[in-house]
Amino acid sequence: MSPMTVSPAPASAPASTKAVYARVWRWHFYAGIYVAPFLIVLALTGLVMLCAGPIDDRLYADRLFVPAPGPATVSLDAQIAAVAARFPDRTVTQVRPGFDPSRSTQILTTEGDDVVAVYVDPTSGLVLGEIADARRPTMLARRLHGTLFAGQVGDWLIEIAAGLGVVLIVSGLYLWWPRQTGWGRAFAIRRRPRRVCVRDAHKLVGLLAAPALLVYLLTGLAWTDVWGGRFTQAWSTLPGTPASADQIDEGPTHGRILNRPGRLEAPWGLEQTPMPLSVVARQHGGHEGHADHGMAASPAITADQAVAAARAQGIRDRFVVRPPAGPRGVWTVSATGMTGVIADPRDEITVHVDQYTGDIRGVVTWNDYSLPARGMAFGVPLHQGSFGTWNLMVAGSICVAILGLSVTGVLAWWWRRPSGARRLVAPPLPAGAGAPRVAIVTAVVVGLLFPLVGLTFVVVGLVDAFVLRRIPALRAAFD
Repeated sequence: MSPMTVSPAPASAPASTKAVYARVWRWHFYAGIYVAPFLIVLALTGLVMLCAGPIDDRLYADRLFVPAPGPATVSLDAQIAAVAARFPDRTVTQVRPGFDPSRSTQILTTEGDDVVAVYVDPTSGLVLGEIADARRPTMLARRLHGTLFAGQVGDWLIEIAAGLGVVLIVSGLYLWWPRQTGWGRAFAIRRRPRRVCVRDAHKLVGLLAAPALLVYLLTGLAWTDVWGGRFTQAWSTLPGTPASADQIDEGPTHGRILNRPGRLEAPWGLEQTPMPLSVVARQHGGHEGHADHGMAASPAITADQAVAAARAQGIRDRFVVRPPAGPRGVWTVSATGMTGVIADPRDEITVHVDQYTGDIRGVVTWNDYSLPARGMAFGVPLHQGSFGTWNLMVAGSICVAILGLSVTGVLAWWWRRPSGARRLVAPPLPAGAGAPRVAIVTAVVVGLLFPLVGLTFVVVGLVDAFVLRRIPALRAAFD
């Protein structure tokens, strides 16, 4: 729910109820002011990402589809060699077979910080073309959705917005709850005046969308840096599930090796789990080395051999292959929701293969996931609309609902402001009203659950105490 769209508490309500209501309304107002622009960006980019498949197919049909569909007759090794011959200065970081007679093989390459997808015809071995992430509209939408093109700072800003979005849902439900107006009016949309009509529409859409919106906000938060990467993931990640623990050295984490900007593909429950290392790694020093993200100079085991070893562990027909990250790395063959090759999380499997011996260095399946990791394994494809048409419709409806809530919230606030007002016109507090105990406790709980939101509360409180109160004109503008 977005800015200031509710009515004051009933006049006959007790003074304590009025104070709580006024405080919650004010929270809802200020949170909505901050959140609305971010939610609009997330909703618009989310719609683009939901349509990424058809958009890419239309824009890049000459590279994503093969000229003469048929069974793949060229080995993965030969396709990788064709890309290496065509682009000798690049590093191959991932191979994604098409698994459809009409689709080409996608081979990700990097040159510096640039990620370029190269497409190869698996029936002839010919390189069909390339698409740079920096010029791909759907990838640009993904990066805008995740970081606002502002790196770590953008991630934090979005995390704060998503956390405050949860605050908006909870506070909005509290403000909507019928106290003395009756349940019939709680679901009604009055046509006049226009401000009341828009406000009623905002409340009803927010009520209907609240459960699904909460799920999407929480699954989105799981991708963020603090709440997802350091707060919840820290106690729900796997400690590692090697095939033989006494033979495994631990290397860099899965997240460091398997993720790239705009392409977060390491399973959520594995991001902070160390990668196993190839046996020969022990001959190259300790565990703290500097793994890169590309192929080792001369792994003894080829991509096709690594896939064959992974198939023996349960990998089926849809998977992605990642070459060893330097001389200490392993081949990684995986089928996960994060990569988008499968939708059912119960089929997820990640297999690590020693690049020198072909031995299995680690296997992780759905059965190894913790409860939070399983929740995210379901949440990721749900968030991305991967479960089919119904999921795409639900996800698209949530995006549209977010846009509607943002627009109606802003309109209701704008039409509530006195003509010519040069201030925010925040919902007023009753004269002499302090912060109710329930409001303080709620703020503390929210701050503990969402650390960046809690930090935001602290910063806002300090600004209010030491800046706004000392500059009356500035304080008036925000009131």
